Amino acid sequence: MKKILGVLFVFLLAFQLNAQEEESTNDLLIMRPAIGLYGGLNMNMHTMDIPFHYNIDMLNGTFETYNGAFNTNTTNFGFNVGLIGYIPFSNYFVFSPRVGYNTMNGLFKQDFNFKTSTNAEYKTQNQFDAKLEYLELSPIFQIHNLLPLRPLYFLVGAEFGIPMVNQYSYSNDFQNPGTIATIDNDVEITPEVQTRIALALGLGYIFELSDIVKLGLEASYRLPFTDVTTFNDKLVFPNGASWAASQIRLGLNLTFDLGGGAAPVPVEIIPEKKESTLEMQMGSINAVNRDGQRNSMTSIRVEDLQYTELFPFLPYVFFEENSTEVSGDYQQLSTSNEAGAFAISNLQADAEKINSNTLNIVGARMNENPNSTITITGCYDNRKEKNKTLSANRAQLAKDYLVNNYNISDGRIKVVSSGLPSKPSSASSPEGISENRRLEISSNDNKILEPIYITGDNLRVASPDVIEFTPIINSTDPISSFKLDLFQGGRNLRTIRGDYQPTTIQWAISPNDLASEDMPVEYSLQVRSNDANLEKEVKGTIPVEYISITKKKEEELADKTVSRFSLTLFDFDKAEISARDMEIIEKYIIPAIKYNSTVDVYGYTDRIGDENHNLKLSQRRAEAVKKVLESKVSDAKYIIHGVGESVSIYDNDTPVGRQLSRTVQVYITTPK
Repeated sequence: MKKILGVLFVFLLAFQLNAQEEESTNDLLIMRPAIGLYGGLNMNMHTMDIPFHYNIDMLNGTFETYNGAFNTNTTNFGFNVGLIGYIPFSNYFVFSPRVGYNTMNGLFKQDFNFKTSTNAEYKTQNQFDAKLEYLELSPIFQIHNLLPLRPLYFLVGAEFGIPMVNQYSYSNDFQNPGTIATIDNDVEITPEVQTRIALALGLGYIFELSDIVKLGLEASYRLPFTDVTTFNDKLVFPNGASWAASQIRLGLNLTFDLGGGAAPVPVEIIPEKKESTLEMQMGSINAVNRDGQRNSMTSIRVEDLQYTELFPFLPYVFFEENSTEVSGDYQQLSTSNEAGAFAISNLQADAEKINSNTLNIVGARMNENPNSTITITGCYDNRKEKNKTLSANRAQLAKDYLVNNYNISDGRIKVVSSGLPSKPSSASSPEGISENRRLEISSNDNKILEPIYITGDNLRVASPDVIEFTPIINSTDPISSFKLDLFQGGRNLRTIRGDYQPTTIQWAISPNDLASEDMPVEYSLQVRSNDANLEKEVKGTIPVEYISITKKKEEELADKTVSRFSLTLFDFDKAEISARDMEIIEKYIIPAIKYNSTVDVYGYTDRIGDENHNLKLSQRRAEAVKKVLESKVSDAKYIIHGVGESVSIYDNDTPVGRQLSRTVQVYITTPK
């Protein structure tokens, strides 16, 4: 029953493929009506269990009978030849009828030992030689174009064999000459050969020798449904008898497409190409709250605040694949003259821009702390990169930069070559792998790698601080790139690019990004299609309401102080607070919380992995930080928000942005 179900499954699969909408013929092996010859070798695997008996002449006028059985297996070789045809039903399903000649000869040998009634021991060697030849009719079905390797096909079908030759000889060799007994060698064996029915399963491969000639290589297994033969009543069958023969075939077939001349070229129906079009409009512009809630955008509120922000500092520098050169997208490097003018206090209040100056910050801090030393460890991704020389060169590049541009003593910098980073990112995604192409900096002095602390009485803070643009794009061709430019009063605020069709674009507004006046933000979104190279642009404005300290006093508006702290970094897919972040909490966050403060704790993740998993991970991160804060200052009001990856507080298209996104941000709002 299982065999029959298996055959039905294959046929159903083939018919399902046949029923599918035809794909482009350019990528398919095209089979046409054809006729030809086939031939090959058989490995005939016989399994026999046939009872028989000896008539033993004791030479004293008495006879004894000994019953035995051929219950052995044997393997012999034969051949098959014949005619083959191809009748295609579709690009997937081909009927291949065959008629030919098939030999299934078998030679059985077996020794027997027995005793007579007088306890005399005798031995005989028995041999059964069968010559079996069939006229074969085989309806075979081939399934093509199912695998990427198009010439490879499956075959399934039946084999019907009509007996043409069935000759047998039986002999035994009595091994006890000179004894008083002899064995009758004239045992008559006249099997009646049956029609052979077998299942054929296999694989084939087609070589196209010319436009009309194909050479096929096939391997198949023949599973019999019938025994080879039945026996007449001259033998004794106390326990029944059986004789089955399966086959493994290896063969070739040479076929010629019918019709002569060059084979017809498959005609692909190409739909009439429509003129390429590209249309775009701005669907919606939403304010994204810190907890991921979206509301329709009316205006941006810019407020002068006593504002403090702690920016995380990543001790990493990232590299392109198999490169020892620092990309300008990841790191800003300076000449020796420019390095002398570098000052951390002049950095813009933007985490990504701060962390594009990793080596400059380390160099400036090492000059401020002359007893400090650092270790630079070069790493590789352990996928396309597995070369410790590459790791060593990356670390040496950073050392040379600090020595040559910041005059750091060579002895204060140790270089180490490693494989994967000590705490690697995901090795199962391209984004995680790219993050492992980096160097890592550690120091004996915590001041070298501490976060960047920026505070001011009149910092301009926007609300909302994340704005989401949702364009509506209708294009007959794929979108190859987009660019969103944001301006205020002719000054470029931010340019966001991508090489894909955007569904949403998020803009995270940093403190002091916007001007101190009621001047609208202008946006310009440009997209380009791939095939026709069409461009489309949509423009618009967003109103800005600026609230100065003076206006607050005149209108008696409530004032407040706002502090935002981003923890340095959670390990990939982890929610445990590191020792480094515990120091930040103790040193910076706890002192900023007052009895009347509202503390909002937001957990974030990068976009790698499942969205629901990331949401739960961000909630665990926020809860872990909240527990620590609440244990230190219990009077304040604490609210946790698990945001996950739904809000891109940093650019997840870059390794730096994804690393910074694995964070918890703590907002402390205290009324004045």
